[in-house]
Amino acid sequence: MNKLGLASRHALGVSVAFAAALGCSTKTTVFDPPPDQPSQPTSSPVFNGAVNQAATPPLPISGGTLITITRPDGTAIAVASDPDEDTVSVVSLADPPVLVGTVHLQPGDEPGRLVADAAGRVHVALRRGGAIATIMPTDSGPSLVMRRQVCSAPRGLDYEAQSDSVFVACATGELMALPAGGGDATLNVQLDRDRRDVVVDGDKIFVSRFRSAQVLTVDRTGAVLSRGVRSWEVRVGS
Repeated sequence: MNKLGLASRHALGVSVAFAAALGCSTKTTVFDPPPDQPSQPTSSPVFNGAVNQAATPPLPISGGTLITITRPDGTAIAVASDPDEDTVSVVSLADPPVLVGTVHLQPGDEPGRLVADAAGRVHVALRRGGAIATIMPTDSGPSLVMRRQVCSAPRGLDYEAQSDSVFVACATGELMALPAGGGDATLNVQLDRDRRDVVVDGDKIFVSRFRSAQVLTVDRTGAVLSRGVRSWEVRVGS
């Protein structure tokens, strides 16, 4: 099996372990048929007549909402955003996996992409909250240590150890770099709208556009060096 296949199996295993630890609860339970409307036509019971239904309509699925972190002592944790519940949960990947704790964000924040920095902090793009939340996962439970407003629609995140910075790409076109430990942006430029992912590689920054499948190559000042469709090399485990 190739490395990509192994990585996919690992990701699936982590997802299953995470779901088992969380219990996959839902917001609301209703019954079919409703007990207070006996005159309505009845149907065959499904799942013993209980139907799980979200209290609010589910959000569109977005990627990058689960990461794993291996700590210096060799233990591993998984951190996952739940945009429907506006939470970020941390699970110890021990045997069996254990839910360490959950951070509850503001209603409507829609947490999405995550990235971990060298200090073990996890930065989360709040897609509708217009901010980056910084969470510290510890053995006693995760805590929200910082929330910074960035743009109205943050999407992509990347971390660069050399500058200890979190790079943010926004659907509204902004490209920003924030000190991982806190402080004002060290880079804030306006590019074309529809930004999605951002990857920092040496002295270049690659920023993708979603609908046009286009990649911009940007230098450290935010100047666009080139634009076009780029062939990406998949590097597993790097």
